[in-house]
Amino acid sequence: MKNILLKSSIIVATLVALTGCGGTAPKVPVSTNAVKSQNDNFAKHDTKSNNFTETLDIKYVYKDLITNKPVTKSEFISILKRQLNYKSGANRDFVEAISGNTAGFTRVKVKNEGGGLKSYNGRDILLRNNTLYIHYMNGMANTREGEDPYSGTAPFMTISTFEIPYNLKGNESTFNVKTTYPKSYITVDNSISMTKSHMPLAKPEYIQRDALLIFEALPTIKIPRDKSFKGEVNLEYSVESVKATLDRELTSQYHSGHSVTYNDKEIEVFTQVVPYKNGSKITYEFALDYYLLPNATMTIKKSDSDNIKALIEKAINS
Repeated sequence: MKNILLKSSIIVATLVALTGCGGTAPKVPVSTNAVKSQNDNFAKHDTKSNNFTETLDIKYVYKDLITNKPVTKSEFISILKRQLNYKSGANRDFVEAISGNTAGFTRVKVKNEGGGLKSYNGRDILLRNNTLYIHYMNGMANTREGEDPYSGTAPFMTISTFEIPYNLKGNESTFNVKTTYPKSYITVDNSISMTKSHMPLAKPEYIQRDALLIFEALPTIKIPRDKSFKGEVNLEYSVESVKATLDRELTSQYHSGHSVTYNDKEIEVFTQVVPYKNGSKITYEFALDYYLLPNATMTIKKSDSDNIKALIEKAINS
């Protein structure tokens, strides 16, 4: 079989800050000089960054008004990695060009080829050292021989990498995320022969478009939170009578338990009725899921839990 030329390229740009997944950190190039010293086929290109906001200054509520729990850097980084992978499915053109199919992907597919060789195909998002790295990969690396698939030096690996530094800072009122889209990126092109065919990466405009979609998804990241609330009510009625009232007043439309409707949303309520003195004691519990939004607001008000408790206790006393 003829040897097939495989171009190995790496594109490095600049984006937002976060740490990353477990395991050994990849040896990503830290500067254009470092990459240039590894390969003479070096070129610098401008990014096409028209008609969008190039600098982002995103603000969240620093302390959750419900739990009084502050936003931490590690929490935000974990959420960012998960939500970016979910939100930023590659466009069809990119997927077809890199993997030959139209199925979207969020994680690079790694396959053990034997003999220390591993193939990499897809996009990987890593958060290291206050930098967001977006890798587009297609090829193989011999990990047994110490080849790093992320470094741009593996001879059978085509890789493009956008590098986006970020700054995270919390103060008394807000948790701030600042980042700027890169003005340029670099390319290292290693042309080599190999006996196994691998498709090259998509055209630069497709990769740039995908990286830009990820950047523009940053202001949509929501921080999920939840909290449980409890209460109890004493009544001068038998357990059987109280249970009948609960079944009548708090019947759920969607499941066999109890619930109340608040702001057009059904809130599940867990109840327990026990004998107490000459009557009964009802204990109840419900949970609220909500988000901290990137405009320094929340999807819940501090008064919401009190309003829901009032609805529950009104039904109990009916």
